[in-house]
Amino acid sequence: MDWQVPGYDELRDLGGGAQGRVVLASERRGGGLRAVKYLARAADTLERDAAALARVADPHLARIHGYEPELGGAGGALIMEVVEGYALDAVLAARVALEPRAALVLFRQLLLGLAAAHAAGVPHRDCKPANVILRPDGTAVLVGFGGKALPAGEEDAGRDGTPAYRAPEQWTGAPANPATDLYAATCVLFECLTGAPPYQAATETELQQLHQSAAPPTERLPKALRPLALRGLAKFPAQRPLDALAFVSDVEKTARRAYGRAWESRGLASLSGLAAAMAGTGAYPVVGGAGRRFFTGRTALVCGAAGLAAIVAGGVFLQSASENAREDRSPAAAPPKTRQAAMAEVVFVEEEAPGERVRIATVTGLPAALDGRIDAALRARVDTLLRQTRPGLAGGRIRVRSSLGFRSAGLMSVTYAFSARPGPEAESTEEFTSRFAVTVDLATGTEVTPSRIFPEDSLPELNRRIMKVAEDPRDCFAEGPLELTAANLERVLEPAFVRKGMRAALRLAESGAGDRYSPGCRRTEELVPYRMLLDLMAPDFRAKLGR
Repeated sequence: MDWQVPGYDELRDLGGGAQGRVVLASERRGGGLRAVKYLARAADTLERDAAALARVADPHLARIHGYEPELGGAGGALIMEVVEGYALDAVLAARVALEPRAALVLFRQLLLGLAAAHAAGVPHRDCKPANVILRPDGTAVLVGFGGKALPAGEEDAGRDGTPAYRAPEQWTGAPANPATDLYAATCVLFECLTGAPPYQAATETELQQLHQSAAPPTERLPKALRPLALRGLAKFPAQRPLDALAFVSDVEKTARRAYGRAWESRGLASLSGLAAAMAGTGAYPVVGGAGRRFFTGRTALVCGAAGLAAIVAGGVFLQSASENAREDRSPAAAPPKTRQAAMAEVVFVEEEAPGERVRIATVTGLPAALDGRIDAALRARVDTLLRQTRPGLAGGRIRVRSSLGFRSAGLMSVTYAFSARPGPEAESTEEFTSRFAVTVDLATGTEVTPSRIFPEDSLPELNRRIMKVAEDPRDCFAEGPLELTAANLERVLEPAFVRKGMRAALRLAESGAGDRYSPGCRRTEELVPYRMLLDLMAPDFRAKLGR
């Protein structure tokens, strides 16, 4: 396309394809940044929908700033808000599924966004995870309004929506409306809870049959949420909730009954923790920008759109320089007061799915963002193991048990027991087990690693004291001395704190002297009393330990 929207200076391409291209542009008059989507072919209703949505200001909808038709052409251009955050499909890809309260909070926000759009007379037409942006504060923003502006001749051009989320009536060409949006949004809720949409098939024909005739597979959902999903996934529009606001009321009542009065604050904290975890991956390199940072990557962010999905190859994540300064400031420089951490309450959440029973430690009572960071740190390793283990189970089972080992005003240490038993059709029938601990700094929400606990100059004496208390009947340290060094400390030592002291799980095979140990000694565990450790610990950690 060789034409350009008047009044804007293009800064850089953000991506494109058969539907058109997206550019980052600066408005000459006001200097604000906008995402401009140039469409190869505009849908008939797009100009009208854009005008209606331009009058809507809602925290759960990406703002439309205008529409510019192409003179003498079939296309046009949408001028859109640039939204900071992470695409929900990318969050789910990294996370597999959300805990129920977080999924319900996100679903409620989607419904509120839909309600605002429906009040303006505009259905969404393509509600799906790729069109949901999770902001850093846990707010969900719906983008991609107007459905698909598909190139001429596309076979599916007469149908709105993406097949995995398409309502039964849409498969026969019925137009999109508020009821079809509620169906698609419920499919998104289902995916948030289970990691996959309700129906999956090898072909679109099979998928159509499932959407139109198969009973919703609600057995994959938590029991308390099954009636909610059944209402949203009803085959006939008249059987679904009356409108989005009525559905919001159903969600709130169900959530309070199932998860208590604090369900919303806990769910929001979990969502903001997920956003923090995405930001902490370091996956998006700086590529330029004057006074701002531009991050590229599929989950970096993202332009709200009224006619097309906002996620494009090479999306953009924007932050002002002042926001960068706030974010780059070390949390330890001004930690919350200790009394705040003392208010934190530990709650163990049971999550069930077919073949899985997972017990996860969470906290409540702290500021929402801090709650979310702590929860994300407490469950990160569990989620990694789940992602690695699920594909090879072939109908087996997974169990995760957790318990509180130690808690002070500044720290929390949780121990986990992970076991996975493959099904009879799996390639390997050997059961996998793992025990590990996670210790979290309650002031910053970050995991405390061994190198933060023990300075390098304390390691020779730490070696000696751990070997001194060893009571293992296999006499592992007679086979070879413990060799903790600054280079191997993070790999070899896994500390778990309990009332009496530190349980030192030692991966002796990783110590650099692994060939000296018999198989039974490759991993061993010793309990070291606090009185033998305090003088070796870093002063700030000892203060957080409260000893």
